[in-house]
Amino acid sequence: MLWVVDSEKRLPPGIIVSASSLGGTLVQDDGPGGLAYLLVDRVIQWAARQHTRSAELPDVFWCLMGRLAAHEVGHALLRSAAHSRRGLMRPAFSARDLWLSPAVDNGAYGLSVEERAAVSRQLAAPAGWPAA
Repeated sequence: MLWVVDSEKRLPPGIIVSASSLGGTLVQDDGPGGLAYLLVDRVIQWAARQHTRSAELPDVFWCLMGRLAAHEVGHALLRSAAHSRRGLMRPAFSARDLWLSPAVDNGAYGLSVEERAAVSRQLAAPAGWPAA
């Protein structure tokens, strides 16, 4: 499940959010999934710090929301809070990264071979299920 909340005050009690976090995921131990959340107030603040031209702010905001959603859902699918050195699952993104086209991003928002294999294993049908 992905929650988009206006501030950390709207999260369920007991969720601890670091001061620099724009979102997070509570990972399930028993299968792919979990509670992923994005903190809209922090995303807006980050976007505003990166771009001073107000005309660009909506584009930066929505691009960042998409990247963050993919990143947090990645944690849920991988059943891990771990980060990679590069790619979609790295711990932080730069303002420059947001504007990279998928055609030239050189893997900036992809999953590693290992991460793709882990997601495939998590999403594989249980033994005995008919083939699609």
